[in-house]
Amino acid sequence: MITSNLSKIKTTLQMSMIVLVFLNSYLFINSELLYYFMLGTSILTFYTGLHYLFCNYKELRKMILNK
Repeated sequence: MITSNLSKIKTTLQMSMIVLVFLNSYLFINSELLYYFMLGTSILTFYTGLHYLFCNYKELRKMILNK
């Protein structure tokens, strides 16, 4: 199965966003800025999910259909 470097960056962003959300009350990050960071991370997650499905279609099909 193929994973891209973009997927690794996405995972790093997701972990960073979790930390920022937890630390938001201490760091006083602008809520609107945090919202747009989360939105960007969500869009990147959706894109890399589609990329993964398209690149690994044949392999996933074999796994699901046991061929």
